[in-house]
Amino acid sequence: MNTRLFQSEMVIEEAMANYPSDGCAIAWSAGKDSTLVLYLIKRYCESNRLPLPIVIDIDQGDQFPELIEFRDRLVDEWNLSLVVVQNDDLINRSPCVGESIQRSQLSQLTNQHIDAFLSKTGFDDDQFKDTIVFQPDTPLCNHLLKTIPLLDYRQCTPASAGTNTTRAKEKLTFHNITTQTTCVFTRSCTLKNLMCGKRCLI
Repeated sequence: MNTRLFQSEMVIEEAMANYPSDGCAIAWSAGKDSTLVLYLIKRYCESNRLPLPIVIDIDQGDQFPELIEFRDRLVDEWNLSLVVVQNDDLINRSPCVGESIQRSQLSQLTNQHIDAFLSKTGFDDDQFKDTIVFQPDTPLCNHLLKTIPLLDYRQCTPASAGTNTTRAKEKLTFHNITTQTTCVFTRSCTLKNLMCGKRCLI
């Protein structure tokens, strides 16, 4: 176990060395995997007297009250700078899994993202010409619910925002895509993946 912890710290150290604190973020759902990643990074930063990067929670509209309560408690106890991002165009409709959503009911911007995604991935455009099916684990909905809000946060956040060490909570919607590279620690950075030296970049 000590060897695994040491190797995980080496991955964290490399990321922190290549990207300043305001160029890193920790994606945190408050689940067990991402909480482990957050703990390891927090411990590393405290040991090396470094500011902890901001923590981003991607709200997909399915968080139950106990999870939010646990998240908010750790925000207070660990003095985290928390940002909550979401795709309001989808989340505010409170769709049920498997529900068909008419594209005409979605914003022009959402439709632009859908068309761009279909074009880049080679999906059959005719299948999604008029409707999309709300299935959060499908590539399209995963892109709309997770990737776009994250990219938007980077687009509309001032460069100095990440250096603010005071705890803050924000809720943001999505606007435009940016191609700037940022180091993002995600829940896929479990101890096993960190040990294997995998990088989580977008």
